[in-house]
Amino acid sequence: MSANKVNWCFGRNEINIKGINYRLDAKASRQNWCRKVVLVNDTTVPPRSHVNVNTKAIVNGIATGDFKIKDTWATEPNMLKDGLFVARSLMPDRTDDLPVRLLNKTDQPIELKRDTVVTSLESVGLLHPPTEVQQSATDDDYKPVIDEVMSRTPPDMSPDILQKLEQLLYKYKTILSRNEWDLGNCTMVSHQIDTGDAKPIRQQLRRYPPLHRHRTSTSWT
Repeated sequence: MSANKVNWCFGRNEINIKGINYRLDAKASRQNWCRKVVLVNDTTVPPRSHVNVNTKAIVNGIATGDFKIKDTWATEPNMLKDGLFVARSLMPDRTDDLPVRLLNKTDQPIELKRDTVVTSLESVGLLHPPTEVQQSATDDDYKPVIDEVMSRTPPDMSPDILQKLEQLLYKYKTILSRNEWDLGNCTMVSHQIDTGDAKPIRQQLRRYPPLHRHRTSTSWT
């Protein structure tokens, strides 16, 4: 905002960007439009370590322990600063005394001031009811996946090799994905490619070899 010389006038609901005024219109909604998670105290995150910090939630302008957060909420993982990451954590049903884990990947301690916005809350849904007991997947659970793999084998493969392949798949069945929900992901680290001061590369099309040009021209005649 500083680089673009932005001035925000809350009294007139206007924002000025490089000399041009833009009207801001607020939309009425029954939903909570703001769910910030802020630090309760000044905090120092040691280098190469992770810590749980004490935070509180500000929901739609309300920050009180009497206010209950309905449904199930979790912190949104993000990079707070260069090398400082916020982990995803399920939140208890309150707005005060919320533990949030921070990870410092740098070699220097990182200091954060009180009331620093750490992350925001996002609604999450449970894939299974809380009372359901998750059991380890059996061979029958992986059978449709393994049958699909076996159906793609070459037709000239010998029965002996087919049997060994099927046994191998069942032996290491846990590396197979049975559905879209059993594949995890991690957003703790953002991948970046530092090109320095290098400019984007733009090159002409490569010349066609004469032999290929001859074949191309004859194929169209």
